[in-house]
Amino acid sequence: MGNDNKLEFTFRFFCSHTYPLLLMILAVTAIWIIAAFQSPFIFLNENQYLYIFSTQAQVLGAVYGLSLTGYVFLRNNQDRLIEKDDSLYEVITKIQIKDYALLLLITIMSVLTVFTDVLSLMTYNHLNNGIRISVKNTASVFFVITMLLISYFILRALRSGQVAKVSKEIVKDLGDRNEYEISVTSVPKKSVDQDIESNNEFYLYGKFMRIFVEIEEKLRNKYNSIIDDTSSRRIKSLPLTLIVNELIKVGLLKEPLATNLRRIIQYRNALVHTNNETPSAAMLDVLESLKESLDLIQ
Repeated sequence: MGNDNKLEFTFRFFCSHTYPLLLMILAVTAIWIIAAFQSPFIFLNENQYLYIFSTQAQVLGAVYGLSLTGYVFLRNNQDRLIEKDDSLYEVITKIQIKDYALLLLITIMSVLTVFTDVLSLMTYNHLNNGIRISVKNTASVFFVITMLLISYFILRALRSGQVAKVSKEIVKDLGDRNEYEISVTSVPKKSVDQDIESNNEFYLYGKFMRIFVEIEEKLRNKYNSIIDDTSSRRIKSLPLTLIVNELIKVGLLKEPLATNLRRIIQYRNALVHTNNETPSAAMLDVLESLKESLDLIQ
């Protein structure tokens, strides 16, 4: 996934997944302010008022800064994991997109909280009582919500098993044969469903990986044939997605084969990082079809 596509997907993910949370924030804020008008239960003198709202902004700024620093270290560690194992690229990228979307929401809430804190200090002596009550209570509820979001963000980032969980999501998303543009004539005549061993999970997993290795070897050989650098070590170290992209650029791979290869590579990379997930017989059909399509390319 390129940087532009990653950024676009991040904003789309942010808009689609944070919309309910934003509605909840607005609802809680409205209820908080209404309660403040109807039955206030805390009254502050001038010193308490000025101290709390000035300190509130400082505390939030410090907590946000420390959280951001910790996230930078976490992000660097994730990037190092990708360098060691390129099969983690799609999985960790999806984790980073989710984390970044939540961090974007926290950043927006932090800025709004600091702004309302400053505004509450500026409107302390405002003649309109409604404005004073609304601003200071908005600042208070924003502070509470932002601190809860930061706490959730930290606990979520430190939660174990994220790679396996996200890998399972990718396997589920890409494991539908109907999502692959494969013609009926390209499907092997003998379906894997008809094989007497097709219900054996170890058989399915082993055959899937064996066929995938054959496809990988074919792609690397085709890449080797179009470049001047014949170093086998260099070719073996290149991520398979990069090789597919290069073959697309020189015109060896066309649609829909190129898209199908990208999807099956993501599927396989996620599959090896899941717990107790087995490829379906239908996905073996897809893999066999892709292998046949590659054999037809000269």
